[in-house]
Amino acid sequence: GSHRDAVVGRPLAERIRPEDRDGVAGQLSKVVMGTMPAAHLEVRLQAAVERAASLYASRMEDRADGESGAQFVLELPADEVRT
Repeated sequence: GSHRDAVVGRPLAERIRPEDRDGVAGQLSKVVMGTMPAAHLEVRLQAAVERAASLYASRMEDRADGESGAQFVLELPADEVRT
């Protein structure tokens, strides 16, 4: 596991195993670009012991000014999070 201070504010890609990054990036790009409204992915995390997590992504659009983006939530197993 990792202390939250070692995770918060760091790029999400750093947490995903290198061999999985291209596939995850492809799915997340579809959400950001709007070709998919949302995605739920099981990802393998970079760790000494193999760990998995759920990654949720959803497109967000701000109709007031036309800006859009995406929201990402990485749900870690309880034993992966340290406070």
